[in-house]
Amino acid sequence: MTHFFNGQIIQDNIVNLIIALDADEAQDVDLYFSSTGGELDVAEVLIDYLSNTVKDITLIGHWGIESAALDIYLRSVCKKRLLPDAYGLVHLADQDVSLMSVSRKDPKEMFLKRDVNSYNTKWLQDRRGFFTKKELYNIKHGKDVYLEHERLEEYVKAFGYELVEQGDN
Repeated sequence: MTHFFNGQIIQDNIVNLIIALDADEAQDVDLYFSSTGGELDVAEVLIDYLSNTVKDITLIGHWGIESAALDIYLRSVCKKRLLPDAYGLVHLADQDVSLMSVSRKDPKEMFLKRDVNSYNTKWLQDRRGFFTKKELYNIKHGKDVYLEHERLEEYVKAFGYELVEQGDN
């Protein structure tokens, strides 16, 4: 069976995707996946689902796999394939923290900022050695780094994942 996801990584979208995948009686599922990213905590839910489902899912990246979506694509333990139009986008996680909240030392806002900083530090450590000096400089300075198709393939393989060929899934 085939499913498509090309929305933002937000709770309603991911809940609906998981419900649709669970309702599908097929054991072999191709999931065409493209997204501009979204919320990291919601991304963790989909990573967990894709990694632990009893279904044999092939995650097929197409078009833009950006931000939290690339995290899902990279970290989910399942088969992976990239269409020729696929590209990736990476950057550090950002938490929109208002200056007013920080100046009042709002505990929730301060926790979120600390949590995001921790996440970014670990994210960079886990990817140490992959990015070029220029890419790393741009990432550390808050810029988006685009990975064209061939570079995206290198990125996926650098973390120990093999890409399946069409028809191998």
